[in-house]
Amino acid sequence: MIFSTLLFIQVASNPLPQPLTETHMRDIGCVATLGLIAADQRKGMASSIRFPNVMERGKTYAGIVGERIMAETGQSRDVVRLAIGQAVEDQQNRAIAIEKGGGDAKATFAELMAKCVPLLDAEVPEKAPTKDDYRFCAAIIGLSVDEIEGREGKDSGNAMVMRGLKEQLTRKYAVLAYPDDPNASMLPSLKRAEDEIKLEKLVQLKRAKEAGGLEAMAEADGEAKFQRCIFLGE
Repeated sequence: MIFSTLLFIQVASNPLPQPLTETHMRDIGCVATLGLIAADQRKGMASSIRFPNVMERGKTYAGIVGERIMAETGQSRDVVRLAIGQAVEDQQNRAIAIEKGGGDAKATFAELMAKCVPLLDAEVPEKAPTKDDYRFCAAIIGLSVDEIEGREGKDSGNAMVMRGLKEQLTRKYAVLAYPDDPNASMLPSLKRAEDEIKLEKLVQLKRAKEAGGLEAMAEADGEAKFQRCIFLGE
């Protein structure tokens, strides 16, 4: 009798895990989708750049979803991790099957992202970039332009693309840094912005040399930072 009472108390205080609901599986599917897109964005794949930047926010979203599912179901972290891994594998296999059948897996991921991005935005709203973000990114992209021009020449396609990004970042920085510029062409504020970005380039160039070069600095800071700058310049 005593044993039965103790067992009842233990079961009551430690309820059995509940199965995952359709909502849980939807959220897990979005964690998988966002993770796959984020991986492509870190690689700079063109097909992923058309989507919002999910490299950092997707990671935060995955943590929120995992904790919520564990709290609501009593399932262990390993079970949730396994479910996410299975969702990733299923989506990858589905994409492979679509491509083999002559279809377009990109369209499938576009549909998935259309459903998942609103969920991501609701949980992890995207932070508006600051003027410091734009100044830093203009400097980093500017250093990349210098490196590409030295390697491939000023007329190379890569150099022209990166110069365009740097110009966009410079203008966005000028708009935030000097919003009261009375000149419609923004020439005064653009000149000030360019001068400040040159100083930022010197700071970042020093950091790059100390790290062993731009590539080493990128590895130290994380590739996501460089990719985020590309997104900000789009």
